[in-house]
Amino acid sequence: MTDTPLLVVGTQRSGTTLLNRILNGHPRIALLFQQSNFLRLDFAGLHDVDVPAAVAQAREADCVYSRRFTDEVERRVVARLRDDADAASVYRTVIRVLTGEGNAAYRGEKYAGGCIDALKFLDVAPTGRIVHIIRDPRDVCASEKRRQEGENAPTADRPYLLMLHDWCVGLFVGDYLARVVPHRYHRLRYEDLVGSPEETVRGICAFLGLPFAPSMIEAQAFVDDDGKPWEANSHFVSGVTALSDFRGRWREHLPEDEAMFVELFCGAGMAALDYPRELSAPWRRLRARRALAEMAEQTAALARKYRNHPAYRPYSPVSTSDPIDLTEASAVYRRDQPGA
Repeated sequence: MTDTPLLVVGTQRSGTTLLNRILNGHPRIALLFQQSNFLRLDFAGLHDVDVPAAVAQAREADCVYSRRFTDEVERRVVARLRDDADAASVYRTVIRVLTGEGNAAYRGEKYAGGCIDALKFLDVAPTGRIVHIIRDPRDVCASEKRRQEGENAPTADRPYLLMLHDWCVGLFVGDYLARVVPHRYHRLRYEDLVGSPEETVRGICAFLGLPFAPSMIEAQAFVDDDGKPWEANSHFVSGVTALSDFRGRWREHLPEDEAMFVELFCGAGMAALDYPRELSAPWRRLRARRALAEMAEQTAALARKYRNHPAYRPYSPVSTSDPIDLTEASAVYRRDQPGA
């Protein structure tokens, strides 16, 4: 096999699915529409077990998001693996079988979250490539807030401001990858992708060593897992094309105090990525400080739980420290509060 593993990562609501479809539009790239969830397994459980058991575990993980891992797929994966296959061999074989036949130079998938999956990807794909998309964190939170409101999602289980933790972790992981494997890591901004799609996609193709294919930006040709036309996964408006421009929607959909909260948490990263702060009112004038402080503390607790999950704990440097101090940020909102 001459194909190279490819992983698309980014915080949720950052355009990972859009980028996945753009890359899949290249005739030499084959990407799964829904992630296999393999990279979120505890890899320790995939060592020292027989191949059928490991593949069964991969099938169970895949069923979180899809039902494409049929009995026939499982049989084909097992048949291609040696008895002493490790997690890396299982992963690559699963991706090859699920993406189908064809002369693909790259095969892979996308993961949305804190981007820690990219660190696990380094283990199972020593020659793989990573493409990381980043979006203005204010728009990320605004989009997730709209999603939860539209779907009546249980915000108490995952407050949308937890996205800030994922965003900062993603930036932290990206900076780490840019230092240790610069030839395997490429970062782009969502705003550049939708603002200058051809130029931005040409940059990705250059990173992958592939010629640019016009089909990559023909949004009307994008399809989903079932081969049906794919529309932009937006919670702002419906019936939109895949390359619609949703830059700056936070100004309409995110309350000022919450937008300032985002700018506090992500200020350093925003500056590094040319996302200028726009709200300059003194912190002591913010509305609902106490409510946001409580949300920050809840976010911190969930973030620690998420970071310490057994499947991620071995993956340094993210597992050893928080890139943001949510407790300190919470104190900003409690400061000068009567009775605090």
